Amino acid sequence: MERRLFPRTNISLPFEYQAQLQGSEYSFSNLAVMKNFSIGGLLMSETAPVLQPDDIADFTFKFPSHQVHPLIPHKIRAQGKVKRIEQPTKESSYFGVVLEFLSGPFFIYAD
Repeated sequence: MERRLFPRTNISLPFEYQAQLQGSEYSFSNLAVMKNFSIGGLLMSETAPVLQPDDIADFTFKFPSHQVHPLIPHKIRAQGKVKRIEQPTKESSYFGVVLEFLSGPFFIYAD
């Protein structure tokens, strides 16, 4: 039996994220697909992750305007830690990036 602190929602939602690595001037943007989400973190898939396990960063997740729905925020901000990177499989050529939220998430419904 799975023991999670927060229920998760499975979803397939393309988005762009920006990350500012903690203790560094380095920041970047990348495209990914959110695979599941909870108040405690998320799983996203991407083709070539820049992030590495144990990286801590301030994230802004931005959703395309054509996908915005009253229940989907325009942006989500959070500080997160990369818990692990899942390697591609026979079923999927994408990497899975598992983030644990350290603060947030904060939902922004308007710019």
